[in-house]
Amino acid sequence: MGLKSYRDLEVWKVAMEIAVEIRQYSEKIPKSELFGLTSQIRSAALSIPSNIAEGYATGKTRVWLRHLAIAGGSLVEVETQLIYSQRVKLGNRDLAKQLYLKLQQLGKQLRKLRSSLQKKDANSKRKK
Repeated sequence: MGLKSYRDLEVWKVAMEIAVEIRQYSEKIPKSELFGLTSQIRSAALSIPSNIAEGYATGKTRVWLRHLAIAGGSLVEVETQLIYSQRVKLGNRDLAKQLYLKLQQLGKQLRKLRSSLQKKDANSKRKK
C-alpha cells in the first residue's frame, strides 16, 4: 500500500508533532517576546511540516528536494531559537531539551528522505 497523501509520511507526522509542542513551549515565554522570539520560533516550526507537504504535493522530485532543504533550514532555525531561549533563560528547560532531541531525530529523518529522493532522481536521469 503506497502513500495516499503527505499526511501518510512519518517525517511529516513528526514535524507536525514538534510544531504543536513548540507552540506549547512558546506559550511559557514572556509576553514581551510575543513579536520577537515567540512568533519566530512558531513560524519556523510550522514551516517544517508545511514545506514537507508542499514539496510532496508537487509530485516532482526536484521540487520536493528543494522544499525538504527549506524544511531542514527551518529545523536548524528552531534549534537555534531553542538554544537562544535557554541561554537567556526563557521557556521550560526540560521541554527545550526534549524538543531539541526530537529535532535532532527529525533532522536525521529529513536527511534520509532527501538522500533517498536524490538517488531516485539520479536513477531517473540515467534511464532517459
